[in-house]
Amino acid sequence: MSVWETREASFEKLQEIDAELRFKTRARRNRLLGLWAGEKLGMTEAAAADYARRVVENQVGEDDDEALARELEARFAELDPPISAHRIRRKIAELTAIAAREIFEGR
Repeated sequence: MSVWETREASFEKLQEIDAELRFKTRARRNRLLGLWAGEKLGMTEAAAADYARRVVENQVGEDDDEALARELEARFAELDPPISAHRIRRKIAELTAIAAREIFEGR
């Protein structure tokens, strides 16, 4: 194998690993977000866990955090007071960092 073929193979492997880590991070983040949303919506622990599972399943293959934020905003509109879109987006960013750190630490 030439040097260029070795570099290309290494780059492709790195891209695979990166894609896998992004997928795992998003799935974990969405589960955490679902649990948070379930709590804010007053769900029982079991109902919140089920809701979190559905959030993860609905977002598999999706790379649209804005759609997720809009969906949560619609669900939170029924609360008094409603949770703002800004707060939802901040929570998404916060939980993304937490999920990435947990995956990095091997949890």
